[in-house]
Amino acid sequence: MHTAVRTAKVITFTACREIQRVPRTHPPEYVLVSPTLNWWSVVYPATVQMGLFVEFTDAAGVYEVRIKVYDADGNLLGCLTEGAPPFTSTDPVAVHTCTLERVRCYAVRGLGKPIRGRAK
Repeated sequence: MHTAVRTAKVITFTACREIQRVPRTHPPEYVLVSPTLNWWSVVYPATVQMGLFVEFTDAAGVYEVRIKVYDADGNLLGCLTEGAPPFTSTDPVAVHTCTLERVRCYAVRGLGKPIRGRAK
């Protein structure tokens, strides 16, 4: 098995409070509950639980799903992974969906700089 040497093209990246799969749908359909860019806490460090919905194309090969978190200056703060097995694509023109339903992130108060995530 070969590992892909290129990054797939991300079409949709949505963070939300919760993801629910609609029963008996094929291909699977999802309900994204409370899509948001902001999570608030009065206490730091804080644990944040979220769902991530990603659609991508231009994938051919084997991919490890990984979400990297960066601060506003582009410095890598950490990497979120779900421990799922690698994703394999044999059709580079197909649109693939990846849902990470229970991602936990530990947020710490920095120097007032927002953080942002990137799918890779």
